[in-house]
Amino acid sequence: SFCEKWVKGMKLDIRFTFNRLSHRLQHRSVDLALEHSLTHFYLFPQYTDTDPNAEYTKIQQFYNRNIGNNEQQMLAINNIVNNTSQDMPFVIFGPPGTGKTSTIVEAIVQIYNRDRTSNILACTPSNRSCDLLVERMLVFGVKPKDVFRMYAASYNIAQIPAPIKNCSNAAGNFIFMPAKEQLQSNYRIIVCTLATSGRLVTANLKSGHFSYVFIDEIGQATEPEALIPLAGICEPDVADVHVVIAGDPKQLGPVLRSTTAIKFGLGSSNCNEQLRQHSHYDNNYIVKLLNNYRCHPSLLQVSNELFYDNELIPSADPVFVGQYLRWDKLPNPAMPLIFHGVRGKDERESSSPSFFNIQEIVQVKFYVDELMTSSLRVSCQDIGIITPYRKQVIVHKLKQALRGSRYKDITVASVEEYQGREKKVIIISTVRSTKHFMLYDAKFNVGFLKNPKRFNVAITRCQCLLIVIGDPHLLTADPCWRKLLMYCVTNNCYVGTPFKLNENEELSDETDILDTQLDASPIQNINDADGVVGIKENKDSNVDDTILNLNDMCQLFKEMQLEQLAS
Repeated sequence: SFCEKWVKGMKLDIRFTFNRLSHRLQHRSVDLALEHSLTHFYLFPQYTDTDPNAEYTKIQQFYNRNIGNNEQQMLAINNIVNNTSQDMPFVIFGPPGTGKTSTIVEAIVQIYNRDRTSNILACTPSNRSCDLLVERMLVFGVKPKDVFRMYAASYNIAQIPAPIKNCSNAAGNFIFMPAKEQLQSNYRIIVCTLATSGRLVTANLKSGHFSYVFIDEIGQATEPEALIPLAGICEPDVADVHVVIAGDPKQLGPVLRSTTAIKFGLGSSNCNEQLRQHSHYDNNYIVKLLNNYRCHPSLLQVSNELFYDNELIPSADPVFVGQYLRWDKLPNPAMPLIFHGVRGKDERESSSPSFFNIQEIVQVKFYVDELMTSSLRVSCQDIGIITPYRKQVIVHKLKQALRGSRYKDITVASVEEYQGREKKVIIISTVRSTKHFMLYDAKFNVGFLKNPKRFNVAITRCQCLLIVIGDPHLLTADPCWRKLLMYCVTNNCYVGTPFKLNENEELSDETDILDTQLDASPIQNINDADGVVGIKENKDSNVDDTILNLNDMCQLFKEMQLEQLAS
């Protein structure tokens, strides 16, 4: 083995290779989209009025009984089953905690039981989301023999949840790929990631085999990635296929490293594009879910006002989300919210570009200790810690502070890793305390400042208690953090370093300086609040322009690939 041959002081040549598979699949999806006429069916749909005389069957019984009390979820499921969007994609706009995935699962189960001839493909960008879909389908009556969870050949079998292993392509210590004939005849529902769905295209499944294609969490995928399960499987001119997508353009989108890709708008997900087609929400094509089942009402307020037009309705169990209101560390006993102001210092080790903040780490440790030793019966699994910098997440600092067997199960992770997850208690360490580094954060798309989507995801992961630790004098330069600070100060939820904020005061000079410098930067508008990244779509573009844009996308992928290889 290498360890046996290695001698101290031995020099080695190490080469890092770039895995091109994902990009090759996306290249192919763009090419096939042109070949199979998906431009006006999916990419740039032309919406028309629905037929008022079309047959509409109202669902009387829901397998998930909780859905029967939610008007928007019932409307979305009824419209999906009755195909009110006709040849166009149906969109579920699901803000945090509104039951977006539950809506998709119920729609799939309804179709599965109502139409025995239907075949369904369900995809998400991540394996964890796919596993969740399958687990919930099984709970609500889908037979294990009818659903097939297809993993990539490289997937770690040890990570496959036990409840779904028997309906997956895992056998013993191996992952197998069924033959085309088995895929078409043995399973009515196939669930896989967007990338793995490329296997189905490669297998050359007959066009029209899938009558429905569901894509959950589409906001986290690029448009070419979202095309993978459609291009090559769906041919609108050959057979009808109903596409349902679900996502939230106000949360984090796809992660891009290439400045070329960002410049040409690859970071704008298909969820953004579909919503952009609507001047208003026509429920035949799109339904916005409004009932939030996750957060205490006071923890939802800021996000609701900033991102969702104040339309979200707090609907969580008041007993559950209010269980920590009796904690003696709350400055306002009516609100499970603390903003602890800290004047710390940004530090980083010479070997790493990422930052950490010792003063904030000490404060995080304090609150963890107080929670774990209180009478609230808080467990490690109840607590999540969010911080924006890799050094703060991985290289010992927070984990060293929390070392010890009783803290080993507390999850410390970045915002990106927490998207789609929730915890009873969320502690956010913002880290930044130096004005000098504000432009650094914004330019390289790190940190919380000037990043509304990252802010939105961070503050909406909590169910019962939110603790934010940061420098208020610096955070007030950002409009979103200023809104949260004003909310905390007004409601007596602020503690820590003395801080006064005048509601009518102009934003600080740092904000204007930052905006001016960013406008001159080649990397800009990476995560705007409206979800638009890069070049805006031309609403007056004709068919030729559309095809040109797709051809440009092919060239864009090639440039991006070369750029990543070079870096």
